[in-house]
Amino acid sequence: MLHSIYWCNLFCRQSDCLRS
Repeated sequence: MLHSIYWCNLFCRQSDCLRS
């Protein structure tokens, strides 16, 4: 979902987000 990636990118790093 783009939404998740969008907010995650602003909050944390993409790698961290994908890792979750």
